[in-house]
Amino acid sequence: MHTHAMVRVGVDENLAPQLLVDFPREAEIVRIPRRPSAILEVDFWILVFARKDARETFARLRGVKVVQSMMAGVDWIRPWLPKEIVLCDGRGIHDISASEWVLTAILTSLKRVPRYRDLQLRQEWKG
Repeated sequence: MHTHAMVRVGVDENLAPQLLVDFPREAEIVRIPRRPSAILEVDFWILVFARKDARETFARLRGVKVVQSMMAGVDWIRPWLPKEIVLCDGRGIHDISASEWVLTAILTSLKRVPRYRDLQLRQEWKG
């Protein structure tokens, strides 16, 4: 029995394969070239950061029902995206990773990690 994808998800051609492993089998991943020459059928388009050619890429897509931006700001998309297409912004997507990075940077500074790294590189074993 042949099963058809329930949703075709358009992703950038350069997206790392490991970021796609958790997609369900029902999702067909469609890699979208940076400069598509053919018409591509996708239902859900994951739009990477402020791509200057996004409008031209969109013109090559058919069947799009939802666009998911990876950025919180989507004002640059609204002028060319038809109103009937659902536009999801990326607000909150990066909150956890950014806050983890900030906490790590603070702790690294407080524990003087850069100083100890430099001492180790110089093979100085007194702190």
